[in-house]
Amino acid sequence: MTGGFEVNLSALRAEVTLKAIDSAKTRKDLILINAAL
Repeated sequence: MTGGFEVNLSALRAEVTLKAIDSAKTRKDLILINAAL
């Protein structure tokens, strides 16, 4: 049971990290667009 929970936890953490990277990229793109304007 514990092993499965740990796997789920690490998968969830990876998903959160990817989302954070995606939002950081989006924010960076928005800053670049605003700078260009």
